[in-house]
Amino acid sequence: MEKIRQAFAEAHNEVMHAIGVEEIVRQFQANMEDGFAVWKDTFFAFIDAVDWSEPFFKWLAVFHLLVLLCSVYATSGNVSDTRIFATLFVVIFLAACMLPLNYLGIQYNHLLFREKM
Repeated sequence: MEKIRQAFAEAHNEVMHAIGVEEIVRQFQANMEDGFAVWKDTFFAFIDAVDWSEPFFKWLAVFHLLVLLCSVYATSGNVSDTRIFATLFVVIFLAACMLPLNYLGIQYNHLLFREKM
């Protein structure tokens, strides 16, 4: 049985080498590492550029935590499908309110944010 398994492994490796899969995988890994490095640098540049002590971000975090806790509480235990649907409806409604709230934020951003010096 071991000889058959070894023969299949050798045949598999031979076919993969013949069609150039090793080179494709090597290039893919190199591209992924480069892409991840760029993403990581961009992400940390964003984190450093934002003033996280602003009240807006604190209230935003409180809002998201409150929505999460209410959703978990409303759907925990022995609940009906109607209650789960109502919770889902409320969460989707809050997500739908995002666009008008973003427009308000654009209009009044000078009151919500301070420039980081």
